[in-house]
Amino acid sequence: MSALAPAETSARLLIAVLFGALIGINRDLHGKPAGLRTHSLVALGAALAVLASARLAGSGDHQADVVSRVAQGV
Repeated sequence: MSALAPAETSARLLIAVLFGALIGINRDLHGKPAGLRTHSLVALGAALAVLASARLAGSGDHQADVVSRVAQGV
């Protein structure tokens, strides 16, 4: 994967936070303990891990491995 432009990287991180926030809002509305902030930060961290792995190692098996490890950790 080639290096992403700063605007594209920011957009991807923002989209991740927005989707995490949507899940968090739903949980807040249902009175669950982990809500908006928690899910927004988890989504941001996962997106950062995937983007960092893509930048450091390129595409291929390594990136898929990082994605699976993030999913296992969450």
